[in-house]
Amino acid sequence: MFATFSGIAASPFQMFLLLCAAALWGMSKIWFDKREKAEKEFHALRCEIIDKSKDLWKGESWKERHKVFEMMQKEFDINLYHENK
Repeated sequence: MFATFSGIAASPFQMFLLLCAAALWGMSKIWFDKREKAEKEFHALRCEIIDKSKDLWKGESWKERHKVFEMMQKEFDINLYHENK
């Protein structure tokens, strides 16, 4: 194992490729974590809107809410009818 590492360290080009691969792996890990956090926050916000829909849509507007829900589903692919995707 030491011989393999010393062979890679001896060549500047191979060391550069190793460092680039490590940097790309690190950046992909950071982006993946940010994406997961954004998806969790989005799902929590969507569930909160669904839970509070009874308070938001009172009286006559309750009958018209399906138009807004259908528009959100069609244009943004956001389902506000059910909490589960």
